[in-house]
Amino acid sequence: MNQPQTYKSQLYRNFRAIEAGEYRKLVYFYERNAKEITRLDFAEYFELLVTYTNALFEIAAYQKHLKMADMVIELSFMENITEIRGQEILRPTLFQKAASYYNLANYPKTIHVLSELIKIDPTDQEVARFMERTRRKSRPQLIGHTRAVAIVLFLATALIISIEALIIRNFYPQYTPSVEWTRNGLFVSGIVVLLGGEFVHRIGAKSAVLKLIKSAKKQKKR
Repeated sequence: MNQPQTYKSQLYRNFRAIEAGEYRKLVYFYERNAKEITRLDFAEYFELLVTYTNALFEIAAYQKHLKMADMVIELSFMENITEIRGQEILRPTLFQKAASYYNLANYPKTIHVLSELIKIDPTDQEVARFMERTRRKSRPQLIGHTRAVAIVLFLATALIISIEALIIRNFYPQYTPSVEWTRNGLFVSGIVVLLGGEFVHRIGAKSAVLKLIKSAKKQKKR
């Protein structure tokens, strides 16, 4: 349902008088008057809470934003509130929650929240792209292993270059072509392993998102 609007208090009007983009002022006002705000009529309190939560996100106070976002989500479910002043509540709050986790480099929780958003709306391409980007950002064992192998190959290449320059060319020039082939082969192999791991990881991220979307669409049809 829509939250009824019975805005009468002076505190509410003072808060709403702050320019919408003045996020730090909004945060300061809310925190300075937090006790009084919690005593307001619920309709007024909840709108100020939602506005404050959004402002926290905009000023990059991500830890505090996560706590308040959970409160907004919980209250919206408890009171069956879907929007305020024509603005949807749940999806934007969840999306910002995912973004806060992402900015704090907590990718597993980012993926969890985005999964819930996909279940709500499997056709949301913005969420799908965000999920794919997050999955690419998180580093599975595959990436760790391929990077480790690539580093070993590059170090081996550097070692052979040193041996070639100091020993082979001076004392065993007849082996120079073979050493060059070995050195080049190791270097190219390192690049192939490194890029191959990244490519497989990207494909895996995209495939996982598509699989989740497909599953969510099936659930929606039931």
